[in-house]
Amino acid sequence: MGTGKIGREYPAAQIAVEIAAVIVTKSLLYRVVWEIFV
Repeated sequence: MGTGKIGREYPAAQIAVEIAAVIVTKSLLYRVVWEIFV
């Protein structure tokens, strides 16, 4: 992550994309855990 043309020209955008990906991943994990245990 963070490599390539986008990472070099738009570092702030790259960071935002990575943060969004982490948030989405955590949301999906919480949903799966919720479905399993509830």
